[in-house]
Amino acid sequence: MAEILNKLVYAEPGNQEAKDLLADTYEQMGYQFGSTALRNSFLSASKELRDGVIAVKAAKAAAAPTLSAAPAPKHSSITTVSRWTAARPSA
Repeated sequence: MAEILNKLVYAEPGNQEAKDLLADTYEQMGYQFGSTALRNSFLSASKELRDGVIAVKAAKAAAAPTLSAAPAPKHSSITTVSRWTAARPSA
């Protein structure tokens, strides 16, 4: 049922009745999962289908003030650590 409704929502994004049915389906699926991560994924998707996606502008602007507040010698160490972290293989 969820797969068919999902395809319908993608085909007709303005169809609120289909979004509500899919949200109900995701909500029930979320309550059935024992895994917290899966439960949260389905319940979050259900909320987004009902209420829409909330745009967060503060998250994008947070990095610039942090970097500009750091002294100049710290800039290279900040970028070095982030490059090393990104390239490090997972264990």
